[in-house]
Amino acid sequence: MNAILLMFHCATWPSVFLFELTSIALWIVHNFSLLQLKVEIVDLLLLKQAVVRLFGEQNF
Repeated sequence: MNAILLMFHCATWPSVFLFELTSIALWIVHNFSLLQLKVEIVDLLLLKQAVVRLFGEQNF
């Protein structure tokens, strides 16, 4: 019985491990994307502020 459980464990462990690795990788990519999006939004806001200062507020 132990041999069967060991074989089952060895057969499923790589797929579980790969699933965990994939989940972690997707989480990192997702968070990096959100961080990148926040950085781009901040960049756009700073650009808008610079343009407003340059041309005056009446145009915006």
